[in-house]
Amino acid sequence: MRPRNLLQHIMGLPRNLIVLMITGYQHTLSPDHGPLKHLYTYGYCRHSPTCSQYAKEQIQNRGLFIGGLLAIKRILSCNPFTKPSDARIREIIAKTSDFTDHRKTV
Repeated sequence: MRPRNLLQHIMGLPRNLIVLMITGYQHTLSPDHGPLKHLYTYGYCRHSPTCSQYAKEQIQNRGLFIGGLLAIKRILSCNPFTKPSDARIREIIAKTSDFTDHRKTV
């Protein structure tokens, strides 16, 4: 391995470790991605993509510092006092109407 490639791998370790931890969270504890997904048929997160997926993408693309700050901003915007976006409300309504239409035909 060339010294430059070795240095890039060493510098990327914290980023890759955080992304691995987020992936572990998604596969175990996340109500939108993990084994609890069946409990929330319409999804739990008000954002699309979910906060964990957004954090993972931003950290991979922008780095640990900037991506981490954007992820924290996104997570802090997800609270019961924040109004969900109109697009998310339309998406939930569409899923609900699809579900009720399916129930009527069965």
